[in-house]
Amino acid sequence: SPIDTPDNITEGNRTSVAYDNLADGRRYFHIRSLRNGQWGGITHFAINVDTSPPAEFQVEVTPGAKTTRKQPVLQFATTDAHSGLDHFELRIVPLSKAKAADNENELFIEAQSPYISNPLDLGKYDVIIRAFDKSGNVREVVQRLDIVTAVLQFIADRGLEVKSTLIIPWWLISIILLLLVLSGALVAYRTRLWHDVIHRQHINQQMPRYIKKQIRELNQYRQRYGKLAMIFLIGFTVLGVSHLALAAEEEQVLAPPVITTVSTNITNEEIFYVGGRTGVSNNSVIIYIQNVQTTATLSAEVATDKNGEWFYRGDSFLTPGNYVVWSQTKAGEQQSAPSAQINISVEASAIQIGATKFSYATIYLALLLLAILLLIILGAYIIYHYRHGQRKHGLLQKQISEAEASLRRGFAVLNRDIESELAIIKQVKLGKQLSVDEKKREEQLLKDIKDIEQYLSKEIWQIEDTEIRT
Repeated sequence: SPIDTPDNITEGNRTSVAYDNLADGRRYFHIRSLRNGQWGGITHFAINVDTSPPAEFQVEVTPGAKTTRKQPVLQFATTDAHSGLDHFELRIVPLSKAKAADNENELFIEAQSPYISNPLDLGKYDVIIRAFDKSGNVREVVQRLDIVTAVLQFIADRGLEVKSTLIIPWWLISIILLLLVLSGALVAYRTRLWHDVIHRQHINQQMPRYIKKQIRELNQYRQRYGKLAMIFLIGFTVLGVSHLALAAEEEQVLAPPVITTVSTNITNEEIFYVGGRTGVSNNSVIIYIQNVQTTATLSAEVATDKNGEWFYRGDSFLTPGNYVVWSQTKAGEQQSAPSAQINISVEASAIQIGATKFSYATIYLALLLLAILLLIILGAYIIYHYRHGQRKHGLLQKQISEAEASLRRGFAVLNRDIESELAIIKQVKLGKQLSVDEKKREEQLLKDIKDIEQYLSKEIWQIEDTEIRT
């Protein structure tokens, strides 16, 4: 309550009082004094308790987190429910080796949104923004920024510029386009030839090779047994459709530092950095980086500022693998206990051959351009193929289905006839010993019925693309 009257029970002659574990929010302290048995007037104090950092927020990069603009615009905003927002601090950490030595001792600068950076060189950066409330609580956000060159850029009097390193002159572009047109014409010509073949097969009702083979076998069985059901509907062709087919902290006299900023997701083309706070100002902090697989450990010592803040950025790239990072505060000869360990992962983003390093982005770009060219050619072929073949596909499919159904019925009838003849032979066996010829006849019947059952059990109607070209 902002206005209240303390009771008439004295608290003694203390000049201070402490309250623990107060929840966030506004509290009011009321006090009055007692002298010579008389109570004085009441004094009221408002106390704002705020232990929570500002609300989480996002950093918006214009035109984008990956951009060709060397002065991107950073926009950020947040709120604080209790004490209110005080200010923002910003730091841009370069992750490329060429920039590792720059701004080595630069700390965070106070910034406002929108923030336009100084011109940045090509490469990757981490933008670290801290939001402070009026109670000193901090919320930190990291945004990855990648300054790249335009992949393709037209230069009116020279040609096409590729990633600011290679210029393809107009005459070479003309030759390339001409080759593409000729290639497209060749594909169109070959597709037309294919369509002509399909058209002739459709007009002449040519029969696929596999159906001819099955009919020949049926005729052989018919000649062997003298019985066979009607089998018609021969003289059809088939259209095949191609199928496109990721240690507990011990309290010491010298408290360990706290790591607040670390580049947890980097590649072997990006510089590692780490920063934090300690309770000792104008001293130093030792940073340890250990490879989990090889147990090799790197260490570095950095100074803390008057507020106890420190920041370290590596001078070389880390090899791919998993690492643990921790730190210790150093004041003279005394060192604190180690801080909590933080796990980081360094992913491979480049292939190195000798002294030359090829980034995966470059390799992917080359493969992508090649794939696009191939897809354009193949796409034209497939579309032309489909549009001109589809018109006849429905009719041909119906005809083939009828022919296959007839073949299946023929084999079924043949199977029934052979079983009937086998039944007769069984009856003969009951009355007398079979002759040598009759035994051979029985063995042949059993073999033939087994072969026919295989025809009836398997899917014989799947038409291969190779049959189309027969």
